[in-house]
Amino acid sequence: IWGVDDDNRVYYSMAPPILSQSPTHVDYTPGCINWEIGFELIGCTVESVKAKVESLLPDDCPHDTMMELRQILDVSSDAEVKEGVENVCIGGWNGVDSTLFKDIDARFETSFMMKYINGDTFLNDQTGTFQGTEEGENIKSFRHGKAKNTLLEGFDSLEGCELNSMMCCFGRDRQPNDNNGNCADPIEQNCVDADPADNSNLCYTTFDGKFYADRTEDEIHCHGLAWANDAGDFTNQLKFNNFFFVSFFDHMYQRGYVENVVDMDEVPMCSCMEDMNIRVSRSDCTQIDASLTFSLRYVFGEGGNDDELVAIPGNDLEIQFNSCQGINPGNGNAQNNDLASYVYRLNQEDKISDLTQTEIFKTLVGYANPNDNHNEAACIDAYEAEFGLPTLPPIVEDGQWNEVGGHLKHVSISKYGEHIWGVDTDDNIFYRNGLEGDWMSIPGSLKQVSVSGDGDHVWGVDSVDDIFYRNGIGGSWTQINGKLKQVSLSEDGAHVWGITPTDSILYRNGVSGEWTQIEGSLKQVSVSGDGGHVWGVNSVNEIYYRLGTEGDWIRIGGGLTWVVVSGDGTHVTGVTVHDQIFHRSGVLGEWIQIHGSLKQISVSEDGTHLWGIGPDNKVYYRAGAVELELGQIDGSMKYVETSGNGEHVWGVDSKDDIFYRNGVDGSWSQIDGKLKQITVSRDGEHVWGVQSND
Repeated sequence: IWGVDDDNRVYYSMAPPILSQSPTHVDYTPGCINWEIGFELIGCTVESVKAKVESLLPDDCPHDTMMELRQILDVSSDAEVKEGVENVCIGGWNGVDSTLFKDIDARFETSFMMKYINGDTFLNDQTGTFQGTEEGENIKSFRHGKAKNTLLEGFDSLEGCELNSMMCCFGRDRQPNDNNGNCADPIEQNCVDADPADNSNLCYTTFDGKFYADRTEDEIHCHGLAWANDAGDFTNQLKFNNFFFVSFFDHMYQRGYVENVVDMDEVPMCSCMEDMNIRVSRSDCTQIDASLTFSLRYVFGEGGNDDELVAIPGNDLEIQFNSCQGINPGNGNAQNNDLASYVYRLNQEDKISDLTQTEIFKTLVGYANPNDNHNEAACIDAYEAEFGLPTLPPIVEDGQWNEVGGHLKHVSISKYGEHIWGVDTDDNIFYRNGLEGDWMSIPGSLKQVSVSGDGDHVWGVDSVDDIFYRNGIGGSWTQINGKLKQVSLSEDGAHVWGITPTDSILYRNGVSGEWTQIEGSLKQVSVSGDGGHVWGVNSVNEIYYRLGTEGDWIRIGGGLTWVVVSGDGTHVTGVTVHDQIFHRSGVLGEWIQIHGSLKQISVSEDGTHLWGIGPDNKVYYRAGAVELELGQIDGSMKYVETSGNGEHVWGVDSKDDIFYRNGVDGSWSQIDGKLKQITVSRDGEHVWGVQSND
């Protein structure tokens, strides 16, 4: 048989046998491959079938792969071939053993699943571990059993995802003792509104245009999956297996992550990408890696009816759940565990369209920088494109710790807080021009840095304890002789104190001076702006103070791992081994605990600017001087005095009657005599007063 197709290509094929006696039916298949025997392949997609057919065509076959498939499918165009092969593969998948969510747990009916993805079931609302519970054991059993060898069927709401992707964004950690999130025992105290491990930035909600600045939002954790267009692709057919693993097993059962990131009906916990109604910087990602044998062959119906090409699945389905292997959209390099990068890979492999990728990237707004969890700049740019410039909340509130963008391990600020220097965990150096500025990278590598009060002098030490100096932001690094592991300097840079690798204390008179050893042993030191007050802590966290270079070390009560003193010496702030924050008004004050948790801190000269590094290396700022909250005490006095430890309180009233109480928890007792003014010694053992006649 000779012929010409619609594209004027010429074809030849062997003719079927001429039948001498009709209506006897003779079975035969057209083409160069023996389709009655067919072939086996792993997986069943249009591309895999085409590749297998191409490899089986004999050298003397007069036509190509697409014509072979046209003939066996009895179609006339390449588009019909694609549709026909996809339908054959779908038919094959229909014969694979399948399970339902209610097979995991009888309570997981479709109506329950609809509520679950919206964060409205007992799984989402309750607090505590899943280990040993009925639902937890059912989820664990399914994960290690049928999740790996059956096709899990879906349910309404997630069946018709138009963007070939789903995502879960979790806002709460309900489970202690799993090393994920900050839920901890006792759960009544430490797990009421605990946060998951933060891996993304909630930028804004699309239905109402509300912008969530990174410094004001709670921690969130996003994780998703994506799949190819081809309905026969493993990623497509097994997407609900993947959804089960991501949502039920990996995040809820193993980590305790539940609930929506925003407590609104419009924001689901999990959904198709197009229905999430939020924009985030990024998301983690899990991919399906699977294997299943299909036999493709031609079968004949009775009397020539229902002859067709079929795909027959084997009984060897094996499913693995792995971190996504993607391609970074920003630089083309390999990028793991990132949903946007996996979507980009699917697009590069022609498995999803450009339009689908573009729409997904509208939700994952930081797609070009997958290693930047917070990426506030991408959030703002996306919001501006959709709604206009966002109205940002105030940068800081007085008297409260406010998260500032960036991650550092050490920070140092100048006299009025206009020069901030810091180093991160990789010893990269950063600078910003006050709170309103942005972090900029500075060439060099340091593990600790100190800036003078006027900002003109910057000292630092590197990973091998070499010492470096530069003349402010406009200077360049110059190595200074000696070895230090930590350095501190005064306002004008004239007083430089440092700690050697062996905890010896050194001093020098500015960059032009020479090192002089000071008696004592410390692991960290801080000098005031005027150089007259020096504080430090030793290897066992004991606190010491001295009056400049001429004084002697005085032991101060308490225990700190890091201490800093303000420019005039009147504000001393430190952090403990447990990251608690304490403040005192100079050497004569008493330690007062400040709300918050920091591992390193820096304070301005007047004590009104505090910068610190949290246990997670996030950067925090607090405005306003540290003050105690005033609480009213019963009684009426015209004059009151307290001992140094606060345990002895004396007062006189408007009638010159004298009163005493044993600290804030005591009660007033009248004392014999009359005085108009009174004073008490620091230890409370000596009391002096003045009568009305002086």
